[in-house]
Amino acid sequence: MNIDNCNESDQKDQEPNSNIETDNDDIIESRLTPPLPLNEEELFNEELLFNNEGSEEINCKQLEISQKLDELQKISSEFEAAVWLAKHLRVL
Repeated sequence: MNIDNCNESDQKDQEPNSNIETDNDDIIESRLTPPLPLNEEELFNEELLFNNEGSEEINCKQLEISQKLDELQKISSEFEAAVWLAKHLRVL
């Protein structure tokens, strides 16, 4: 996964969608109607759907964190090399 892909998906999420039309009566009715009980398979599928909703965003965040960690490790090793060099130059 590329960090650019993550940024593109973030931009797509932020764009307003003018194609969405809602009917307030349907929304109100759906809120008043109690949901039907789910059988075990439907419940399992619903949990999978819920758990996977943010997985792409999570993967992007993990990629960002991983790249930042790599940068920090590089800086740390450069710092350690500079400290080692400074100690050995004092000896000379």
